[in-house]
Amino acid sequence: MEASGLLITNGRIVDIVRRTVEPAAVAVVHGRILDVGDAARLRSMMPVGARTVDVGGRVLTPGFVDGHVHLLGLGLRLLGDRLDLTRTRSLAEVLELIDRHTGTLPPGEWVRGGGWDSNTWPERRRPRASDLDGHADGRPVALTSRCGHSMWVSHSVLRLLGITAETPDPPGGVIGRRPDGSPDGMLYENAIELVHGSRPEMSVGRRKEALLAAIALGQSLGLVGCHNCEGPEALGPLLELQREDRLRFRVTQHIPEEQLDLARGIALGSGLGGQWLRIGSLKVYADGSLGARTAAMLEPFAGETHTGVLERHADAIEGLARRAAEAGLPLAVHAIGDRAVREVLDGIERAGVTVTSTPHRIEHAQHVHPDDLHRMARLGVVASVQPVHLREDASIVQSRLPDRADQAFTFASMTERGIRLCMGSDAPVESFDPLEGLRAAVLRRDRMGRWPDGWHPHEAIGVFEAIDGYTRGAAVAAGVRTGEGRIAPGCRADLVALSHDIVADPEALEACRVDLTVIGGTPMHDPLGLAV
Repeated sequence: MEASGLLITNGRIVDIVRRTVEPAAVAVVHGRILDVGDAARLRSMMPVGARTVDVGGRVLTPGFVDGHVHLLGLGLRLLGDRLDLTRTRSLAEVLELIDRHTGTLPPGEWVRGGGWDSNTWPERRRPRASDLDGHADGRPVALTSRCGHSMWVSHSVLRLLGITAETPDPPGGVIGRRPDGSPDGMLYENAIELVHGSRPEMSVGRRKEALLAAIALGQSLGLVGCHNCEGPEALGPLLELQREDRLRFRVTQHIPEEQLDLARGIALGSGLGGQWLRIGSLKVYADGSLGARTAAMLEPFAGETHTGVLERHADAIEGLARRAAEAGLPLAVHAIGDRAVREVLDGIERAGVTVTSTPHRIEHAQHVHPDDLHRMARLGVVASVQPVHLREDASIVQSRLPDRADQAFTFASMTERGIRLCMGSDAPVESFDPLEGLRAAVLRRDRMGRWPDGWHPHEAIGVFEAIDGYTRGAAVAAGVRTGEGRIAPGCRADLVALSHDIVADPEALEACRVDLTVIGGTPMHDPLGLAV
């Protein structure tokens, strides 16, 4: 903590509530904002020894919070423990990286990782276990797709798991098969759990290293916290980091559905914890993903009879909402397709239960039928969205849902109807950089340079609204109604200085970077030496 105080001068402060940018100084004492206003007046209020930081006229925003991330998974990729395939564009490129990565692993170690996307491959087909024959020195290989809802495994993994033509699909999952019924090496949705339960355990120490690596990256990108969608494998080391006073990142930790009974037994409810680590919501899955064609849709995908995979009907959501409420947990339900969203809203409405100040939320809400927008607003359900997905998924939406493309990533329609947006990245599925999320929400351009005027530009939102999604929206979604998400007296001193004035010129988002990140009054990222 910055015990002696910090005075930030020569800044231009973004006020999300009033939608203004005003020149002002910020006085910070004991990790909170003492006051905002004239620098000379604030200087007289500062304790002896307080530091002064001149930000040179830069725009100051509240610190960004990623509303949906897999922090441990991201960190493991950063450390190189997980093979990162997100930039590959062909099967041959993937296989080359697998062989190269295998040479860095100790004997007996699995080849694990993910990020491949066969939609970008010239082969235009799903991978198979046979593609891995002759690669990875015969080691078990398990690689999740970019969307995280399918996994490509080697024949050695299928043998270890005992998956054969006679193995039934698990509830809520699908085993990919050849025409003769034998497994082809693809696992979808809950079938992935067959692999998760068989992999060697990683040490707590290594998991802590991975979390710290992800946190350091987040701080460099202007993030001051996140909502983490992982389970006990992340919560345990996060608790240790907090006890060791090494956690300088505000983590709201969700509880996975399989831990609900434990949470009920020990009253592990929303809001429990402190300033660095607190409990959020119960994480539940209602469907899959667009990339894997497992998002549950009201109408079939283009040229198909298939409508996706619905993992939870309304009755199941209703029951989960009631049981979770007994533990003091609201629901955070993964729902991408419009049918999944409708089933979730039906279940929440029937349950009629709320949890203190923390609202229910739908994770992704990528495709929402127009008839359900008003109901989502009426029920107070937060849309926990990841605008950065648009930069990859717009072309997939156009090909698989061309008649409903205008119902995807409907940020403007949501805000107009009063739905609270909480924005995140879904990293490591996508970039952890909140500025990429802001670009996607405001400019709506894909990575290929298509749609220079924006993909369905009527659904673009303004810079203030987008910043709100990464600040106040994240706070509301976590049940924090005051003290976070603004640069105002009494709020936590979490703020970011940007290199460009993105409010005056939204196009500046394309070049903007973070020049200073302050968390709890302490500069955590300062590449230009502004706070030296």
